Amino acid sequence: MKTVLRRGRALAALGVTAALAVSLVVAVPTVAQAVASVGYSGQVQLQVNGTLSSLPTPPTAAKNQHKVWYAGGTWWAAMQNQGSTGTSIHRLDGRETGTPTWTDTNVVIDSRNGTSSDSLYNGAVNKLFVATHVVTERNTTSLPTTAGADNDAKLMRYSLVDGTWVLDENFPVTIVGRGLSALAIAQLTDGKVMATYTYNRRPYATNTRGTANGVTPPTFVTPFVVQWTKNTLLAPDVLGSTTLTSDDVSAITAADGFVTIMFSNQSVGNEGFYVARHRVGDSFGTGNFFGTRLTSGADSADNHLALVTDPTSGLTSPVYAVVKTSLDDTVEPDGVTPRVVDPNDPLLQVFKLQPRSGGTALTDQNAGYVDLAADTTVTTVGQAGTRPVISLDNSRRKVDVFYSVPDDPSLNTNVIGVIEHVSVPLSGAFEASAADVVMANSANTAGATTSKPDGLSDPTVSAQIVNRTYGTMVLATDTTVANLNANPLSITRRYWFNDLFRAPVAAFTSTIPDEVGNADGLTVDFTDTSLGKPTSWTWNFGPGEGTSTAENPSHTFATAGTKTITLEVDNGFATDSVTKTVVVGQAPAARFTYRFPDRHRLLLELTDVSTGAPQTAVWDFGDGTSRTVTYPVGSTVVRHAYAKAGKYRIKLTVTNGVGSNWVAHPTTKPVSVYYFTVNATAAKIAKPTRTALAGKKVVVAWKAPNPRGLVITKYQALCRSGSSIKSTVVTAKDGIAQIGRVRTATVVSLTAGKSYTCTVKAYNAKGWNIPSAPSTAFTARA
Repeated sequence: MKTVLRRGRALAALGVTAALAVSLVVAVPTVAQAVASVGYSGQVQLQVNGTLSSLPTPPTAAKNQHKVWYAGGTWWAAMQNQGSTGTSIHRLDGRETGTPTWTDTNVVIDSRNGTSSDSLYNGAVNKLFVATHVVTERNTTSLPTTAGADNDAKLMRYSLVDGTWVLDENFPVTIVGRGLSALAIAQLTDGKVMATYTYNRRPYATNTRGTANGVTPPTFVTPFVVQWTKNTLLAPDVLGSTTLTSDDVSAITAADGFVTIMFSNQSVGNEGFYVARHRVGDSFGTGNFFGTRLTSGADSADNHLALVTDPTSGLTSPVYAVVKTSLDDTVEPDGVTPRVVDPNDPLLQVFKLQPRSGGTALTDQNAGYVDLAADTTVTTVGQAGTRPVISLDNSRRKVDVFYSVPDDPSLNTNVIGVIEHVSVPLSGAFEASAADVVMANSANTAGATTSKPDGLSDPTVSAQIVNRTYGTMVLATDTTVANLNANPLSITRRYWFNDLFRAPVAAFTSTIPDEVGNADGLTVDFTDTSLGKPTSWTWNFGPGEGTSTAENPSHTFATAGTKTITLEVDNGFATDSVTKTVVVGQAPAARFTYRFPDRHRLLLELTDVSTGAPQTAVWDFGDGTSRTVTYPVGSTVVRHAYAKAGKYRIKLTVTNGVGSNWVAHPTTKPVSVYYFTVNATAAKIAKPTRTALAGKKVVVAWKAPNPRGLVITKYQALCRSGSSIKSTVVTAKDGIAQIGRVRTATVVSLTAGKSYTCTVKAYNAKGWNIPSAPSTAFTARA
């Protein structure tokens, strides 16, 4: 019987056992291919100073186990505690800020050292199931049953309460009383939890006696061998098909009333992957599965496989499996004779298993039996690859396969691991896409002259059917070996992860900055609040308002009002857009100035100096006429000629697209009113002053009055002494700007020794105004 390890070439690069340590001392080329970092590094789990044989079990596990799940709006993970002293539930924080980190919630899964687990979350009942077990190296190993030893495989159940996982009462419960090399679970549609594992070179299953969702804690039935008696393609209870090597493992998936178990068999003569399927509701036990031998032939199987069911078609829902062959083995089944390796042989493959319909599982061999409907190669032997896992994205209608591969297989399989990905569409051509790197640590790409067991391996995904809302979380183990030629080595293991295939959800906020230069409120700051880590942005600010590709732009609008803003975001996986209306600007405050532009006594010039970016102005000239001006086409200056003299109420109303109901920028009075008297005599001049001068003359001074709409053309200064009157007429200066300025006139030919008082009056086209009050009396000098 063939007993060589069927783990593939890349596994040796990331191996953890003493048996593999010797393979890590081979020479490789001087410089390894460089790769950029992809994904995010997590917390360091363990640092060991010793030999490669000191390296403990990787935290994400070498076999098909699910370590992550999505619930309550975020991702969670079953992660080892710092120092590898057990596992606890960790929460992903900072996902939307671009700095995601895992936070230990201190909710213990298993405090025993050297354990591994498989997790699944049932959102319909808000129950998290975690099957945890002590890891044994082979499925033939039996841990010692010393007094007080706790080597049971256990089922934990938690409920998410106010964002915290709470262990349900009466849990954990024992699945099986031994340590295991690998353990996987699924929940059936009747609520039962089924577990599968390999032990003593046989594939086993066990299930709870009733639903695992209830208040009463479940108990597991006696484990039974997964084999069959009703399938004519295999002789009843073929012992060889279920007699495995110590390296083989099993996987499980359940949906739509069926459960499917697959296991590897690397024993010579019976090599291949076997699939067993059972309908929920029928009794379990040895022989009550229907199955098929999926692959056959020398080196057709390895101990890496993973399953997922597409829950869309009930009885005929297909099952998808990813497997690794042993066609990269360099020795024959005897473990000694060299074997010629064909680099074009398939190494990692994806199978579509299509169930048959009809019949009853206990009476009809076709009930639920699966046919190999299609297959596709993920990697060839020449491309390498190991530790594949599979996830189904219901939004994209694809299955995604993640696996570890050397950074450059042409150099040496022991150099620098990265996590690659391919997808396979669920409809159309069943072909794997080109591979892309989804996780890589550039710190592990430095050249080396001896073998470097650095890099990423052991990816894990969620057991859930994922969708575009929360995407796919991939977690892996990053191993770094320093001081490779020294003794002891410095070996560090940390988590590495990436958040993939999540469609963005476009969203944004807007604010109008209250700052100098933005009194009109036309400049708006936009902030992207989209989910899904967008990498590009396209803003459209509305017709005629322009666009931007900045993440958080500031935009100045041409006019105020309600604007329609569209943001489209792209995260490299998908695009999304959102359209919102945003009120821009503020209601304007009306204000204007005026002047008489020339000697046309009935012409008035008005200038709109309103604030708040008005778009229209309506002038009511108070004489039954009005004018509407639209900005920015129209001028802010208007002229109006009155038909006749009189007193008029001039009213300006300004508006824009905001309106006075915008509470963020409360409006002042929207109307500014001035009163004018047009074509009246000038206002009365205030009491003048006088300065007596020698030579029988006097200088009379006064302040220019308001012209009341018409131009003052002259002034008359008149000095009276009894019946004697002396006067002088002077020319006035034009313009409103003269109001209040001091004007003077010299009156001559006064009689020395007599007492005089002086008055002043103004003249415009309407006539002379009322004389001013007389000045203080004075005596003329000689």
